Amino acid sequence: MSLIIRIWILPFGIIILPSFTAFSQAKIDSLDKLLSRYTAKDTIRINILNEAGSDYWVVDASKSEQYGKEALELSEELNFRPGAAMANRVIGVSHWARGNFYLALTHLFKSLEQYKQLQDLLGEGNTTLDIGLVYGDQTYYNEALNHFFQAVKIFAYLNRDDRLATTYTKIGTVYIEQKKYDEGYRYLIKALDIHQKNNYVFGVLEACNRLGILYRDQGNYEEAEKYLQRSLALAEQRNDQEHIAKNLENLGSIQLKKGNYAQAERYLMLGYPIAEKHGYKKWLRDITLDLKNVYSLIGNDQAALYYFEKYQFIKDSIFNEEKALQMANLQIDQEIKEK
Repeated sequence: MSLIIRIWILPFGIIILPSFTAFSQAKIDSLDKLLSRYTAKDTIRINILNEAGSDYWVVDASKSEQYGKEALELSEELNFRPGAAMANRVIGVSHWARGNFYLALTHLFKSLEQYKQLQDLLGEGNTTLDIGLVYGDQTYYNEALNHFFQAVKIFAYLNRDDRLATTYTKIGTVYIEQKKYDEGYRYLIKALDIHQKNNYVFGVLEACNRLGILYRDQGNYEEAEKYLQRSLALAEQRNDQEHIAKNLENLGSIQLKKGNYAQAERYLMLGYPIAEKHGYKKWLRDITLDLKNVYSLIGNDQAALYYFEKYQFIKDSIFNEEKALQMANLQIDQEIKEK
């Protein structure tokens, strides 16, 4: 069934998707144009590819991977080790954003090893943080926190409060998942304060999203919506497709809990095509489950069954990947110990 037909059968009417404007799109466009003009196979092109790849993490993870792969291939051809380390990180994070955890860890551990060989502490800290994110999404919370606190030590040593704040957000996120709300709030507020002082928009929108989730899970929907709406506005400003989809799902879940089914459907159906287009399986899983619940509650059994089947398929896909990854993690851990 096409997206147009799915929208047409909605009980609350047709939804017109908004045109999200982009604050960072100008930079991305300029990098794309620069790459089309600058075709020399040298370290300059590698650095441009890696920068473009990292910018595309939250806009189009598949395109991010393409840039990372080209940078990695050229880096290996030229034996440019810093370029290879960053390219592996770009590819790893692009896979993490799409829920491909095994491939994410494979490239991130390569990147970490390369940064250690280069004695690049900042690169080591950033990649350690990224590895923690992958473990966190698999609910391996102890492993995630171990990596996050390792990153904290590195960033503190380097006096990089910007990276510390980003890590605080990740730590707060894990504590929310563990329902340790006081600890989560403490780290998230520290992160938000630093990001606001540094005027780092992405850091602010990410911390606001997590604070919104924290308040939602505690049942304080008014505070939750305040933070989530702020995060959504900043995500739209930056054309951050992942956080647009994530915030829309979070806002839809709140309206579902409040019994505002038409509003819940509106948010969820705005987030659905974004998550589907960019392969954000985690958010697509949550959106389809929420839609199934909306339609069950309003008595639209046909639509409820359709989205339940979609949810089951996505959930099973993620589950199968995670089971395969558990075996892969054991192999990776063994390789690390041997090294």
